[in-house]
Amino acid sequence: MVVAVSISDFHAQPFLAQNAAIYSTLTGNTAWTAKVFPQLKRYLSYWLENHAAPFGLCRWRYPYMSGFDNEITATVFPPDTIISPDLNAWIYLELRSMARLAEMLHDVTTQRDYLAQAEKMKQAINDKLWNEQYGTYAAYDLCLGKNRVAWSDGNLTSDIGKYAYLSCPALIPLFARIASQEQAQRMIKNYVLNPEHFRSPYGIRSLSRSSEYYNNARWGNPPRFGDHRRLTNSNWQGPVWIPLNWFVFHALLHYGFEAEAAELAEDTFKVISMSLDRHGYMRENFHGETGEPLYADKFASWNILADLMPDYLPGGNPPFQLLF
Repeated sequence: MVVAVSISDFHAQPFLAQNAAIYSTLTGNTAWTAKVFPQLKRYLSYWLENHAAPFGLCRWRYPYMSGFDNEITATVFPPDTIISPDLNAWIYLELRSMARLAEMLHDVTTQRDYLAQAEKMKQAINDKLWNEQYGTYAAYDLCLGKNRVAWSDGNLTSDIGKYAYLSCPALIPLFARIASQEQAQRMIKNYVLNPEHFRSPYGIRSLSRSSEYYNNARWGNPPRFGDHRRLTNSNWQGPVWIPLNWFVFHALLHYGFEAEAAELAEDTFKVISMSLDRHGYMRENFHGETGEPLYADKFASWNILADLMPDYLPGGNPPFQLLF
């Protein structure tokens, strides 16, 4: 089966309102804010309407729109059947950002409306995408009517497949500050900082080390559905990616893991330095066990986020704050 995707069907992650709110906050340019606000409203409405899923949540129409390309649930499940934690965390942040922009425009009614929508989405994320049994966020399988961490819920006679789908989209609600302190403490201690799951000596793995799908191939496994050429030159089934380090770094700071955040920042510098020492340039991702630079020669882009991390540590001077 091949899913045909036109250019108009494909959209990058919904970050526009977040970036607009940051720009407007830094510059105080409310004339620009007023100009773009109606367009941002239409763009966010597009996501809420055309990517709507049950429970008041959203889903990727095509899984690789997430940017996590061959992330494991996107790879093995059919399109339109999975409600992923990452998209809904981004939409939550977009709603919060729109509320911030409305506040800057002194539109109290619109501000309250967006804050109410954000709170409703936060509740739905915690109701449907939090797996209390495992203590982690997880993708919701619309075919089975439950969220998925394991291949099976107790029907297997061993631990085979117990953490098969414990993947990086589960980390984004922590970055978005959706988890309660209790939820975050549990998830961070059991999974994020656990070397058997996400925490590598070089940062944050894109898939739990305990998943049967975990690998550090330079080119990722192709999907069961969709154009395999779109996904095989990117692997989010194990390797460390700097954006994941960045998201988790901020989550650790917010939930009180300052020492662990500092260590993650140091390890992020370390893995990039290894690439520069070995090749004279950075690559896009890194082996979760050895730190070996993997794919895309002479890559900079989001790797530059590493240089900002120390600014956010206690005593630093961050260039902007999250929108809370």
